[in-house]
Amino acid sequence: MRQFAVPTAPRELLGAACIDGATELAGHWRIALPLTRLALGVQGPITFIGSWNNAMNPLIVMRSAENYTLSLAPRSLLSSTSTEWDALMAESVISTLPLLLLFVVSSRQMVAGPTADTVK
Repeated sequence: MRQFAVPTAPRELLGAACIDGATELAGHWRIALPLTRLALGVQGPITFIGSWNNAMNPLIVMRSAENYTLSLAPRSLLSSTSTEWDALMAESVISTLPLLLLFVVSSRQMVAGPTADTVK
């Protein structure tokens, strides 16, 4: 994120905003944040998917299956004697729906992002 923001939002733009009377927070909010919208649109879904699929930390912290996160819930249906495959597949689909929704929403932003600022 830093490597994207440094050349995209140069200090001269923020300095010009301060000369025009904007506070430092307003300069970052109105100038730097819109310029880094594309990077935020990519980093946000990647961070969310990484947190959503995190399995090790919840397994360490949570001791009972009732407290598992939604992405760990299908693990509670696995057993060495018999596995309920229909319930396992249904839970897998349900736990994948938020990621699919996030992809649909963010892919539109990622495709429109690079081309939105090129034509004035």
